[in-house]
Amino acid sequence: MIAAQRIARPVPAVRDLPAGTLVSVQPLAQYPRIPTGSGVVVDAWGAAESATMVLVWFWGQGQPQSGESMHAIFPAEITPLSTTLETMPRGAFESIERGLALISAPWHLDCLAPLIERVERAHEQREHRDR
Repeated sequence: MIAAQRIARPVPAVRDLPAGTLVSVQPLAQYPRIPTGSGVVVDAWGAAESATMVLVWFWGQGQPQSGESMHAIFPAEITPLSTTLETMPRGAFESIERGLALISAPWHLDCLAPLIERVERAHEQREHRDR
C-alpha cells in the first residue's frame, strides 16, 4: 500500500529541492535508521549536476550531525512541504537558527553553508515582515 502511495505522487527532482526546503520524509523500508518526519534540505548530496540524493537535517533531533540528525535521502522518500522558512512557526524557525549557531566543526560549516545562507535570508525577510 505504501509503495502505491509513493508511485501515485510526483517524485521531486534533486534540483527542485534547494537548500532550505522544508520536507516530510518517509524512508524506504530498507533504511530503518533514517527518521520519519519533518526536516530541512541542507543541499544536494554530491556534485549538484549529478546528485541523486539530498542531505536533510531533522532539526528536532538536535544540532546537525551526520548519521544522527542529518542523512542523505532519495527524492522518492521526500514530500516537499508548502510551508517555508519564512512562513513556518517562529519557534520552529528559531530552533533551526539555534541548531545552526551551535556548529563548531569546520567541515560542518562548509557542508551546511547553503542552508546557513538560506536561513540568514529567511531571517531578514521575517524581520522585515514583522516590523
